[in-house]
Amino acid sequence: MKFYRTGEAAKKLGVNRMTVLRWITKGKIQTIRVGCEYRISEAEVQRIIGGKPPRQEITAAIHARVSSADQKNDLPRQVAHLQEYCAARGYQVRETLTDIAPGLNEQRRGLKKLFHLVTFWLPLPNHAFCGTWRQNRHHLR
Repeated sequence: MKFYRTGEAAKKLGVNRMTVLRWITKGKIQTIRVGCEYRISEAEVQRIIGGKPPRQEITAAIHARVSSADQKNDLPRQVAHLQEYCAARGYQVRETLTDIAPGLNEQRRGLKKLFHLVTFWLPLPNHAFCGTWRQNRHHLR
């Protein structure tokens, strides 16, 4: 499979390079990052030329937590609820994380892994975070 730099893709598409970069930022073009540059596949260029609508694939990480081992039986229900939420919105669940720990414990394995994933996913368009992402976003500041 052949990949084009943004300038090469712009020439093939008949637009300015800045337009291609703007489309990438808005998520209209699917790309691969190589260092600090973008590469656009030949298939993606052909899709744009052909006028087909872009395929939106949104990935998500879900995190469920209970406070104690007594509540462990509730984890599958929470995970199922979060998976239904993601499915209803068309999100593809990439990671399912669970923890059995008090809410004030910031050393939870699943929460730490979620923060690690967020660190790498935030710069990318088309990603969603379900579950404790909204509850714990203050830890990222």
